[in-house]
Amino acid sequence: MTVVDLDVAPIHLRLRGLIVTMLLDGSLREGDQLPSVRAFAAQHQINPLTVAKAYQHFQDRGHIIARRGVGMFIAEGAIERVRQEERAFLTGYVAPRLRHMLGLIDMTHEEFRAELDHAPELPPGRDA
Repeated sequence: MTVVDLDVAPIHLRLRGLIVTMLLDGSLREGDQLPSVRAFAAQHQINPLTVAKAYQHFQDRGHIIARRGVGMFIAEGAIERVRQEERAFLTGYVAPRLRHMLGLIDMTHEEFRAELDHAPELPPGRDA
């Protein structure tokens, strides 16, 4: 979910991508408490229902644990599970489409690899 350009994706997918990025880049760690739905919504200027939907997505997958009356926390093992989910998304969804696109534009894997090796880094704070 984070390897595609999320600038044009629906807000709930961009929010999920942001949370995934925060987990994978170390901004969020296992055991960390997430901001409340209202606080996160205010910080990112989005609807609280959208935040609640994103949090529920991660809770359904066991990445977030809710402690009644306390808050939401990153579950133990969540980061490695998210990393594996992202790998599966990359290899199962992105890679076949990329391979197809390379064929359409008559670009070899080697040419693409060379471009990839020289691609600029994303600026800090930009979700992938």
